[in-house]
Amino acid sequence: MMKNAGRAWRTENPGLLLGVACGFAIGNFVINIAPQAISGLMASHGFSAARAGATNSIEIGAIAATCMLLSPVLHRFDHRRSIAFGSALLIVCNLVTAVASGPALIAGIRGVAGVGTGVVLAAASSALVMATDPDRLYAQAALLISLVMTGVIYFIAGVKQSFGHAGLMLAFSGVVLVCTLPAIRLIPRANPVKEQTLRAFREVLLGAGALSVIAMLVFSVLEGSIWNFAERAAMNVGLDDRQVGLLLSVSMFSGLIGAVVSVLAGHALGREWPIIVGSALIGLCGLFIYNPPSTALLVGSLAIFNLGYFLVIPFIFGGSSELDASGRLSATVAGVQVLGGAIGPGFAGAVIERYSYAVLGYTCLALAALTAIAGTGMALAIRRSGEGLPPVTGPVA
Repeated sequence: MMKNAGRAWRTENPGLLLGVACGFAIGNFVINIAPQAISGLMASHGFSAARAGATNSIEIGAIAATCMLLSPVLHRFDHRRSIAFGSALLIVCNLVTAVASGPALIAGIRGVAGVGTGVVLAAASSALVMATDPDRLYAQAALLISLVMTGVIYFIAGVKQSFGHAGLMLAFSGVVLVCTLPAIRLIPRANPVKEQTLRAFREVLLGAGALSVIAMLVFSVLEGSIWNFAERAAMNVGLDDRQVGLLLSVSMFSGLIGAVVSVLAGHALGREWPIIVGSALIGLCGLFIYNPPSTALLVGSLAIFNLGYFLVIPFIFGGSSELDASGRLSATVAGVQVLGGAIGPGFAGAVIERYSYAVLGYTCLALAALTAIAGTGMALAIRRSGEGLPPVTGPVA
């Protein structure tokens, strides 16, 4: 058993793992620091809550749109140059934002920054197909990112408190620079698929490919719907700020456990069971967070919510990587993940305002069921039809 566990932690290409992790860290960082960014705009520039939130949404929307629009043609570009270009554009926009003033100007700059971030995320997600086991490589990358970013976000919160939004942008630039160097060095220049062997992208998006996109979109909306209002739901049952903060920290830690389980499990149970179990777990968490039979169930559900998240997402990424060896589909799925994360808060807020928290809980359960159906359909289609291309085992340039 110990030998099997040790084998599960190994990766056939540690360099690829680090490069992909750095690329995804850049791609998802703006989402991770969204609370600090929104708060910084309000404190330093006098933005209203609505305007600060809209500015953040513009940036996240630009990330998603760029990633999805670029994905069909990404295989024609040098990934390293793409990452260098996207990172340089992002750093320049961060530096300009630090000295800019005026809501329209800042919103425009952040939109351009989102384009740069989307380019980096597209290239990094496309590189997943270079792994012989993309599910495990993504789970390992997610574990690495979560561990590092926990400390980084704590540090950045202190920077924002001392130096405002300008300091936050400068710190963001530093993180991007640190992550860009290994990403450029370690991510392959291109995926080993010749143009004449590629299926038309519309064919890739049919069948199992479409199911992978649907599963990721619904799952990301579900995750955003739960996470963004969970604090308010906890306060509604009498928890105070300190208790909620501790509970959210425990939830983040449970995500690390979920990533560990995904790494250790690998394909021992196929992709179907982790997707089904993780979807059911996160759906029930949403139900009990927003429609709690007891405070204990709400606390327990919020504490393990992220565990369910990391049981599912590596296997959706892994399936999309197996379906298209050019990386176009995995890049599209990465963009859809960001898009769903942007839709989730607004969707959940609309359900709460129009109906109630309890209805949102049942809606989360329904979204989880849709994720399980689409994700399982994707996994079964790959298994039965052999659509997945054979893994790449050659050297990485």
